[in-house]
Amino acid sequence: MKKPKILYAQALKYVWELPESKRKIYVDRFLDVCNKSENVGWGVRDDMVMLLAEYGLND
Repeated sequence: MKKPKILYAQALKYVWELPESKRKIYVDRFLDVCNKSENVGWGVRDDMVMLLAEYGLND
């Protein structure tokens, strides 16, 4: 089983390759998931924040 961080990284990479006009809805979903992951524990939110920052997306 892959770790969630790897799955999110792969998905975000794919989304980033979409035309900008189609990207926004998925980016908004990533930000929503990131916000909701605060209470998950195991550093999930921290990993997502760092991943999103790599793409210039601030929480």
